Amino acid sequence: MSNLALDLKIEGDFIDSFIYSGVLYLLDSEFRFTSYSWNSLCDFILKRNGFKFSDASFILKYSKDNRNENGSAHTIDTNISGSELLSLKKDSIDINTWPSDINLFSNKLYFSGDDGVYFINTNHITAEFDKRKMQKVFGMKSFSISPNTNNRLALAVGREGVFTSTLKYGIKLPAESKVSGSSCIDIDWMNDNLFINSDTLVVEQFCKIENRNNVESNDLFAAIKSEISKEYEEEHVISGELSKKAYRKYVEAILNKPPETMQLKESYKYGWSSGDCDFILNKDDRILAQNNISGEKRDISLEGRSSGLIKVRTSGCGTIIESKDGRLFMFSEHEVKDISSEFVSWRVYPRAKNHANHLHIINDENINIKIYNKTHSILNTFLSKGNDDEYNYKISNLIS
Repeated sequence: MSNLALDLKIEGDFIDSFIYSGVLYLLDSEFRFTSYSWNSLCDFILKRNGFKFSDASFILKYSKDNRNENGSAHTIDTNISGSELLSLKKDSIDINTWPSDINLFSNKLYFSGDDGVYFINTNHITAEFDKRKMQKVFGMKSFSISPNTNNRLALAVGREGVFTSTLKYGIKLPAESKVSGSSCIDIDWMNDNLFINSDTLVVEQFCKIENRNNVESNDLFAAIKSEISKEYEEEHVISGELSKKAYRKYVEAILNKPPETMQLKESYKYGWSSGDCDFILNKDDRILAQNNISGEKRDISLEGRSSGLIKVRTSGCGTIIESKDGRLFMFSEHEVKDISSEFVSWRVYPRAKNHANHLHIINDENINIKIYNKTHSILNTFLSKGNDDEYNYKISNLIS
């Protein structure tokens, strides 16, 4: 079986892309986001192409959701024209700026213009944008936007360093905080840990926010709830209003706490996360990897190819490396495979549960969406943890 399930080129002049909860978002050179149902695109290909091999439907079902199994040994290599794409459009919105980065999390589409970072609310069911307003959440241009839970963003602002911006409950203006003064254009969250890729790797540890199901045993929450209870009548305590208000104040208190810098065993070059795994590149050009559920650890040599890297990310499609000499390649434990030397930009989806097998490559005249079959390797990772699940192993087990 080929490692590649679907190799799709969509005609158009694109700047960036994102796929989230079954919706494909494409940003074109006129600074317009357009949304498409990814399932509808797959259905269109199946109906239009009239495949001679009967198991094409398996490939496209797997392309819709990588939690399915692909029983086909074939690869679909196909195109969608600009006019065909137009017929599949769901919605669009103009942002009137060339963003230095975009990201989508909790139905908020974030983008960075020259004067700051904004978000647009989206609807993954209808694939529509909320056109009433764009909310500004940060006042400087950011080269890397990394959202996390509880409306907290991490922002890499180049020479100005790294900041967080948080929209708290009931407050219209976000709270901003400087996390690092080191020049940085590449950051990545892993739960409550923020990887800052500057001259060397820095890991900032933020306080864990307990979810509503587990918070009753938290000492800080108990103290807040006890203090607030003095203001409440008994019927309000019974109704649960007290717990809701106490939880909001508890979350706000945790968000106000500054992070602690993790003490590392040595100086590391780079760090990133994907699915259930953490990855660290050490000074000897070796990738130290840990699966945070099973505890599996690997030590994999990059064979000297890391000296000129710009960015590394891992997802279900594999481990992708962009080098300073303008090459994009896939790294595995057995080989290094060139992917492109003519790309404009690229993106993978390490946090996605059903689209982790996507690799999006923006070229001058199209976007190339490659969907890979499942490979069992620590360098091909998927997210299995639910919202309430805890990892058994922490990044501290790997590098501190």
